Amino acid sequence: MRQFQVLNPLKPQQLESLLQNVQMMTFNRGKTVFRAGDKADGVYLVQEGGFELNKPGHLRQHQDKIVDVLKVDPMAKFKLRKQAKVIQDSSRTQVRLAILGSGELFGLEECQVKANSLAMPLPRKYSVVCSENNSKVIFISH
Repeated sequence: MRQFQVLNPLKPQQLESLLQNVQMMTFNRGKTVFRAGDKADGVYLVQEGGFELNKPGHLRQHQDKIVDVLKVDPMAKFKLRKQAKVIQDSSRTQVRLAILGSGELFGLEECQVKANSLAMPLPRKYSVVCSENNSKVIFISH
């Protein structure tokens, strides 16, 4: 059994403040948690289920340029082009970067604020969409 040492335990007021900003959320397959460009509102910890982390982009255009410069036979180039996984949505192409599961965190990157800057979160760089019904996250508000 692993033992963990708490270096700086939270004071009761800090714990109470944290708990006021925590919420359980449930999503079903296809539901968007947030989109790239949205204002960062907090951090999500996956309790169960699955979520897709997608980045806006036109992978097929970039991929075609990369494949064209490769020194391989035409059939290999054809196969490489087919292997690109692209999800079409009505407004743009999304590139799937990861499938997130239990115990994984998302949304933290945009919520980190440097000490010498204004306390404003960055816009979301990625979109996150639920990939399994009844997926649960613990949401910690910014």
